[in-house]
Amino acid sequence: MFFTDSKNVSINVKRFFVQKIINKIQYLLDIRTETHNEYRIFCSFNSSDLDDSGILILFTKKGMASFYEGFFSTEIKEAPFIRLHHTQNLEEKWGINIPKELNVKGYKPIDTDYEYEDQHEIWFIGRLD
Repeated sequence: MFFTDSKNVSINVKRFFVQKIINKIQYLLDIRTETHNEYRIFCSFNSSDLDDSGILILFTKKGMASFYEGFFSTEIKEAPFIRLHHTQNLEEKWGINIPKELNVKGYKPIDTDYEYEDQHEIWFIGRLD
């Protein structure tokens, strides 16, 4: 497991890693060429376990729709999510800077059993449309 999962690691260290990921998302979006313009580039992170963080690149808008369809799949009994509407608080709560060009969406598992028991919030930041 990545050391940031430890409760002994300060929020400053976690903030540093989250900010680095957000900066890389912005960088990757900035260097896209006309050929790559449709790419959806974003990161995801779990507020309670940064070990699950990642950068995702989907090549089409249809790919993004497919991603959301899988994420919200009703076939997965353990993972119903609700949308968090206080996404603007993410910057304040974590003390991070999210460029205005990036979209932010947050979700919280409703059922906290099984594999989602330790997940408080799941955040997506980047080009999400």
